[in-house]
Amino acid sequence: MVYGYYYKTIKKGSTLHNDICPGCGSKGTIRLSVICRVNHYVYIPFWPSNKQTVLECSVCGGKYKSEALPHIQPKAEALQKETPYRIYHFVGLFLVLAIACLFTYMIISDNKTQIEKLHNEVEHLDEGLVINYQLPDKQKTSMYVDSVRGDSVWVRENTLSTTGKVMKINQAENYSTHPSTYLKEELHKLVDEDRIINIYITAAYVRKQIEQENESIQD
Repeated sequence: MVYGYYYKTIKKGSTLHNDICPGCGSKGTIRLSVICRVNHYVYIPFWPSNKQTVLECSVCGGKYKSEALPHIQPKAEALQKETPYRIYHFVGLFLVLAIACLFTYMIISDNKTQIEKLHNEVEHLDEGLVINYQLPDKQKTSMYVDSVRGDSVWVRENTLSTTGKVMKINQAENYSTHPSTYLKEELHKLVDEDRIINIYITAAYVRKQIEQENESIQD
């Protein structure tokens, strides 16, 4: 059973010595108690409801509505009002809240890590890298890094944009032959605005790295 409920006594009042059990007729054997309905999922209590006062008999074990003895109604109402729900009957809600908080923290933490990674990649941009980013109209496109000098980055913009995967338009023939210039400060701003999707390595970048390594070995 996924969902269910049961009734639980959350407070027992004093025995009513002068009253008679409506069920078995025993005198001085009934007690005024407060019960509530505990709603659960997979037997884990989530929240209580339907708090009410009942008469419990110690002889026949019967439970009866307090209205069965009209003269004790003021006492029953007062007992019900002063009896709070038990905190452990909310354990399921607390667990769900804790899991939701943990999940939210993980998302925020992961997003922060990703932003820091992108900032670092912007700071170390090099020829041959491609920047996938989002346009103001939510379309996605890319730019190919031609060269980097200090804080200036020369790129060739992709002439196409898409709402789907950027990789589908990342073709050499789609890039402009006229370079544009960005300051790294502008690119950092795009990262903070959550518009840079990722920066990835191309074959041209890998070839450049290999050539630089070979030159270093020869020197």
